[in-house]
Order: sequence, then C-alpha cells, then structure tokens
Amino acid sequence: MNFDNLKISDFIEAQLPNFIAEEYPKFVNFFQEYYKSLEIPGGILDISNNFTDYIDTVNLYPNYLVANTTLASGITSSGTTISATSVEGFAENNGIILIDSEIIFYQSLDKQNKKFLNCTRGYSAVKEYKDIGTKLISTTAASHNSGATIKNLSNLFSN
Repeated sequence: MNFDNLKISDFIEAQLPNFIAEEYPKFVNFFQEYYKSLEIPGGILDISNNFTDYIDTVNLYPNYLVANTTLASGITSSGTTISATSVEGFAENNGIILIDSEIIFYQSLDKQNKKFLNCTRGYSAVKEYKDIGTKLISTTAASHNSGATIKNLSNLFSN
C-alpha cells in the first residue's frame, strides 16, 4: 500500500459507526466531499502539509502558475468531461476551474486528449483571496460556449 497518496476522505466511511454509514449514506458522502474540498491542490490541508514547498519556488512545477486556458468545444450543463486547448499547469487530480461564472471540480486530467474528467458541476469554492472578505461562492451548472476562458482556481494561493 502506498501511504503517500492516502487522504482523509478515503477513510471517512470506515471511521463512522456502521449505523451511520447504513442509515445516512448522504451524510457519509457529504463528509467525504467536504474533506476532498480541503485536500485539493491549494486547499487548506495541502497548504498546511506542504507549506515549505509553497514558499520554495525551486519546488514549483514549471507550469504550475498557468492561470487560464480555453474551452475547446461547447458543453452542456450536465457534461462531466470538458475539452480544453491545453491542460498544462493544471492540477492532475482534484482540481478546481472556473468557466464564465460556474465553478467546476474535476477528479483528473487526460493530458493526451486535453480533457478535465469526472467533473462535478456547480461547485462551491473560493474564487479569489482578498485581504478582507474572502468568501466561499456557490454556483449552478450552466452551458458554456467553445472559446470560453477556463480559469485555474487550484493555484489561487500562489498567485
């Protein structure tokens, strides 16, 4: 077993009493998604666990600071795969992007075909950090046209 890739969200179901897992599966799912949101690159757990990597620019992935790419083809509000003109510099797993005013969580990238995979549409996340008043924003799934800007929200802490 590779212990380097273990996440808190992987253990939630096993940590709760059986009757909770059996009678309240939505609660278990909520808890898992909550911890996934903390574990994303640039999320609070990632930053606190890897703080020295964030302040040491030598450790930054060469393209990590990529801010934007472009939507290669239009998508409907229910689409779970998003094609882009490039995915270089985006988090390989558990990343967050913004298209128009919709925040989208994706589980992985297909670098060869330039796609964001297993997307959760209408996600809630922080769109920008401010000195005062940083807010969690909730969005709704929407259709988007080809050519729309895809903003990389996974690297907000570094920008």
